[in-house]
Formats: sequence, C-alpha cells, structure tokens
Amino acid sequence: MPEIDRKAAWPGWETVRLIGRGRFGAVYEIERDVLGEKEKAALKVITIPQSESDISEMYSDGYDESITSTFKEHLKSLLSTPLCEN
Repeated sequence: MPEIDRKAAWPGWETVRLIGRGRFGAVYEIERDVLGEKEKAALKVITIPQSESDISEMYSDGYDESITSTFKEHLKSLLSTPLCEN
C-alpha cells in the first residue's frame, strides 16, 4: 500500500504520521493550523483488496464472489453516517 501524500490527503490538512495499517487500509494522524492552534484528527484510508492473495484470504474468511458489493455496502454505510462536530 503506497504512502499518502503529506499535503494532498485532505484540503487544508497535512499528514503527520502513519498511526496503523491493516489488511484493508491505514489510519494517519493529520493536522491543520486554525488561528495559530494545531487541530489534530485521524484519517482512515480504506483500500479494496486487489491482489490475488488478499482476495484468496477474503474467500477463506467466508466471503463469496460478492467482495466488491460488500465493499460498496461498507462505503454506503460510511457515507450515510453523520459526522460528529465538536
């Protein structure tokens, strides 16, 4: 999985470091300057497995031929979840 561009991840935010990586993505610490104060957040980058070994592993975990539709459903769920505002 390629590293994320430090400035292009999210407009106005800069990637600070990789927090963790899993089978289907990575989580990065990001920050931005707001009126002289550093505001921090986490950015989760989800990737759809494309290598034969990742797909084979998903089949062994119980997925069937609907791997793509499963990820599309996960994406719909994430996009329909309201964001928390502090």
